[in-house]
Amino acid sequence: MIFDIEKLLQFDTENATLVNQMTGDSIELSLTSARLLAKLLNHRRDVLSREEIFESVFDQHGARSSNSNLNQYISILRKNFFELGMEKDVIVTIPRVGFRISEDVAVDSFNDQSADNFFTDDIKPVKKSSHFHAIHYLPIIILLLMSFPFMLFKPESIPNDTTTKRMQQGKCVIFSPSSFSDKDINDIINATTQNTGKLDCSIEKEIYIDKLQINSALGINSQMLFIECISSNNKCISYYFREKENA
Repeated sequence: MIFDIEKLLQFDTENATLVNQMTGDSIELSLTSARLLAKLLNHRRDVLSREEIFESVFDQHGARSSNSNLNQYISILRKNFFELGMEKDVIVTIPRVGFRISEDVAVDSFNDQSADNFFTDDIKPVKKSSHFHAIHYLPIIILLLMSFPFMLFKPESIPNDTTTKRMQQGKCVIFSPSSFSDKDINDIINATTQNTGKLDCSIEKEIYIDKLQINSALGINSQMLFIECISSNNKCISYYFREKENA
């Protein structure tokens, strides 16, 4: 089955890929991520409970189900959408219930093949197009984790990812691309808190940040995403920003 999302992205359940229809850039999803996205898209008019997702996406396929793992895969999908140029929040969290596809996102599907039960394996690396940087002109300080957990969970549950840097600030665990210096991280945090207020690290949180910079003849466009997740209540808040320096 193929899902058309906002006339921008296509998700092909057969090969587990997300493709930007304008640029041709694509990301190959892990099979767990693909099963999860297919489940959400097939039931896009409904709110899916965590328990329902655990059973159909994880348990039936021999994968370990937990709030941490589910939050992790939701984070991965949000990151994938963002990397391919989707400005809208496609997946919405319903506090204390589960997840759904946003009512503001237009989705069409083609052919009658069921995607819910299509995926049978669980281990598959995520691949990104080499054109990654060319397609972004949206706001960001992003979760550049290949494994984005939304809550604190045991290290063995986080896939190995050399592109991810982890640092501690109070009770906040901050994840960023490994190429970021401590100054880069603090600059992004400071830019965010100027708009949102001081970052409170007196309670356990996970913070996911990234910044993409695009150079053009008209100047430098910086796009940032900052995601703040409170470990105790499974709640995450995303902040998007855009900066431009004229040439």
